[in-house]
Amino acid sequence: MEILGKLGRDKVTGFEGIIFGKVIHLFGCTRYELKPKVREGKLKKTESFDEHSVEVIGEGITVEESKREKLGGKSLDIPLGKLGRDKVTGFEGIIAAKGIHLFGSDTYALVPKVVNSEVKFPQWFDAGRIEIIDAGITAEEVKGEKPGSENLSVSDNLIL
Repeated sequence: MEILGKLGRDKVTGFEGIIFGKVIHLFGCTRYELKPKVREGKLKKTESFDEHSVEVIGEGITVEESKREKLGGKSLDIPLGKLGRDKVTGFEGIIAAKGIHLFGSDTYALVPKVVNSEVKFPQWFDAGRIEIIDAGITAEEVKGEKPGSENLSVSDNLIL
């Protein structure tokens, strides 16, 4: 069941917001982005949570698929794991994640290779800007026993 547009809550933190985006990672993790309501005239930051931690708590908002497509949200199915290049900037990297957004086009994260022992962050690009330039890697080559994610912003302060 697709839950984009619904009002959601993270079961662990209690954070609530409209389920605005879904990010599917090459290495097995799916996360949802929750966009909170404006409070006291201040826009709050969108946060992302693992899919198993998000529960639907209300109807939220509705966006018809035809309207999403008119807003640029027609989905392209670019396979994860391929080596891709942004047609505009020439930025290259392994296509490691797909972002599906409530209002707009899908985006893909390109993870660049390490150069001089320096790890660079992934960069996100609109689906229409991506071209496949090599076979890349398969999900099986990077999959662990448990699903993982490179975005640990919510949980990296946890002490286990």
